[in-house]
Amino acid sequence: MSKSVVVYTAVYGGRDRLRFPWKKSKNADYVCFTDENLTCKGWDVRQVPGHSKDPCRSAKIFKILPEKYFPSYDYSLWIDASHLIAVKPEVLIEKYLQDADIATFKHPN
Repeated sequence: MSKSVVVYTAVYGGRDRLRFPWKKSKNADYVCFTDENLTCKGWDVRQVPGHSKDPCRSAKIFKILPEKYFPSYDYSLWIDASHLIAVKPEVLIEKYLQDADIATFKHPN
């Protein structure tokens, strides 16, 4: 895959622990937005003040506006910081975005 891919997440208010991307792809960039002074191998950690007093809302702004924060990428893949990345992003893109502009999981509720 030659198109540009960013995998991104956000950690605000100390709610999650950022995990190393187990199936990291050299064809993708990995970005974490946070209000903390944290580091994690495999991630480009960007310290950005929260947009709200509510840590959840501060994190969600990045989740819902990838085109604002990553305008030069062809694909953006949000992952909750607490989840382990167990597949390369190219696998998900090829499986779920062949004929679609967006893919989401079925919410359990």
